[in-house]
Parts: sequence; structure tokens; C-alpha cells
Amino acid sequence: MPIPAPSTAAARSSAPRAVSPESQRLLVEMWERGVIVRGERQWEPEDMRLLERMREAEQLKAFDLLRERAGTLRGLAVNRKLDDGRRALWLTRAGYERYRYLKSQQARRYFEQKGTDAKWVFKVRDMDGKKLFEATGMLSEAGDALYTRILLGLPADWLDANGEPRSSGRPKRPAPTPSPVPGR
Repeated sequence: MPIPAPSTAAARSSAPRAVSPESQRLLVEMWERGVIVRGERQWEPEDMRLLERMREAEQLKAFDLLRERAGTLRGLAVNRKLDDGRRALWLTRAGYERYRYLKSQQARRYFEQKGTDAKWVFKVRDMDGKKLFEATGMLSEAGDALYTRILLGLPADWLDANGEPRSSGRPKRPAPTPSPVPGR
């Protein structure tokens, strides 16, 4: 699903007014990242969801993937000085879109390595029957959630193009340590 362009003032009449210091910090962050147009004083719920997805991508090592595959973060991230003096690297809207594209390519390769032929990878579904990929080739919301579980090393199950269940495998559990027997 494509990310809509930054919202404009005409569409923001029902959004909350930014007055608190926390709201001001959020506005600045949204401006810097390109979530909303610079100078706007309000945001929509979808703007906040996009910001949350950008932050989540940063936690999932988006910068590493971008550096590895794009070769640079120029135009894809901004370096920002925080209130406490520390510096933070933030994904921009363009960086997040590029990350989604690269993650989607990575996911397609993963499912191909797990036995799904390239021409059928877009037929793969989660266990609820939701498609993992959109017609554009990008991970769907369900696909992103499932592939994120895989990246985190968590068990993930899906249905291949034939409707057969597949799995990322279960994480190995450490062997239980025997408890000492009292009196020995």
C-alpha cells in the first residue's frame, strides 16, 4: 500500500491542536521526517501511525539495511539534536519508503528460499488467509507483521501458493538443566 503524501491544512480541521511541549516535539519530528508539511500545526491519525511505523523500522535495523543495499543514508535519514543534547538518526518519509521496498525484496527472496517459486510468491498468505504481498510487490500489513516475526527469530507460519502450511521453524530451546538432587 503506497504511503500517502504529507497531509495538508485543508484535511486537518478535526485534528488536535498542538499546544503542549510534547505535541510541539511531535510536530518537529513529523516535519523533519516529512510526515507532514513543514509549518503545519496539526496531524491526522494516519500521520501518527506512519510515524510509529517509521520508529518501529528504526528499531528493526532499517538503517543497516539501507546502508547495505542503498549504500548511503543521504536523503533517507536526518540527523537531529535532541532536547537532552544527544543526537538521533531519524528515517525520512523517503527513507521509510525505500526501507519498505528493500524489506519487501528481502521477504520475497526469503519465501523463494523456503521453496516458493518466484512466480507464485505473491500468492503466499498468512494463516488467516491474508495476502503477504500487495499487487505492487510490497509487503502487505499482514506480510510485514509475519516477516518481522521471522526477522526477530520468532516462529511464523504461512500458507504457500498451494495452500499448504509452511513454517519458519521453531526457535531452539536450550536443554533443561538438571536440578540438583538434595542429599547427594
